[in-house]
Amino acid sequence: MRKLLGPLLLLLLAFAATGFGPVALIEGDEARTPLFEYQLELVQQTNRAPDYNAQAVSILDGGTGKLMYGRNAHRRMAPASLTKIVTAIVALEKGRLGDVVKVKVNGYAMPGSSIMGIVPGEELTLEDLLYGLMLPSGNDAALAIAQYIGGTEERFVEMMNEKVAELGLKNTHFVNPHGLDGDDHYSSPYDIAMLGRYGMRNPAFARMVGTVTYVTKGKTPHQLLNGNRLLGQYAGANGVKTGFTENSGQSFVASVNRDGRAVFVGLIKSNDRLRDAKLLFEYFYENFRCLPLTLSANPFYKLQDDAGLWRDLAVDSNQYECVARWEVPYVRNFVWLDSQPAQGDAGKVGTGSFYYGDRTLAEMPAYVR
Repeated sequence: MRKLLGPLLLLLLAFAATGFGPVALIEGDEARTPLFEYQLELVQQTNRAPDYNAQAVSILDGGTGKLMYGRNAHRRMAPASLTKIVTAIVALEKGRLGDVVKVKVNGYAMPGSSIMGIVPGEELTLEDLLYGLMLPSGNDAALAIAQYIGGTEERFVEMMNEKVAELGLKNTHFVNPHGLDGDDHYSSPYDIAMLGRYGMRNPAFARMVGTVTYVTKGKTPHQLLNGNRLLGQYAGANGVKTGFTENSGQSFVASVNRDGRAVFVGLIKSNDRLRDAKLLFEYFYENFRCLPLTLSANPFYKLQDDAGLWRDLAVDSNQYECVARWEVPYVRNFVWLDSQPAQGDAGKVGTGSFYYGDRTLAEMPAYVR
């Protein structure tokens, strides 16, 4: 029979997010889960959203993809050059960085476009074209990549949409690889931030979008400058992509990594994306915490073996949960025991279960050491 190890009740100091904008108490909440005065103060603080001007935003926990805050986060909108996040993802997964591409596109024949500056007959590696895609946001690089990887622009766009469908994102559809406004070309702050999160898991992608300046290696060097001004200006900023069109306004997917934990902001239709991104990151760091799902080192996490020796209990986990500060008492841990360890054994003795209220966050084997 499984037994609950009574002393191992862990009250993690944490705060939990609704994932759909500022948290709010509904009628009856206080009676069901009484709040202390400090919790009420934190609820009020969390409900004070930052004064950004973007029409639609999202904040994601990079580890789990959990939506920590959003306003119009699932609204379909013009994504502008955030489209190129998916262009790069497909190119990296279908091509090889060292592939030599003979360019057919004339960037200087694309008035009104941001360009890398390539011309027909020029030969560059796929890697150089990807830098030209992601740093100066070259529409010419997007077309050259699409033609090389897909054979035609149309087939490459199909590959982009196939990737989006594979990732289960419902509010994104593309009709071109560069992001210029077009009918049926849309994404949402949540979807595009999730795509940025996916891209950042690829080391080559992360290296490119975290590079401030780059010079191509071909016969005609191109000096490229990253349009992401958050790099070098905000602690932990390491990606991802900016965009602008008339329909999109200033758009941005930004990534910050602090203490090994990533946070993503997606925003569309802003007048000042740099300011908005900083405000949203500060809102996250002031109002949310990411807690490791582990058994902390304290005297309660011990168990006697059959020889009477006290042994440490532990779970092998690198999982964590980002939660809201006012929810302090509601993330708990129990250890369910299956057996008493024998002297010298270091095996599984039960299951560590982590809960947020009645919802199970994680279950994992509990061991003695």
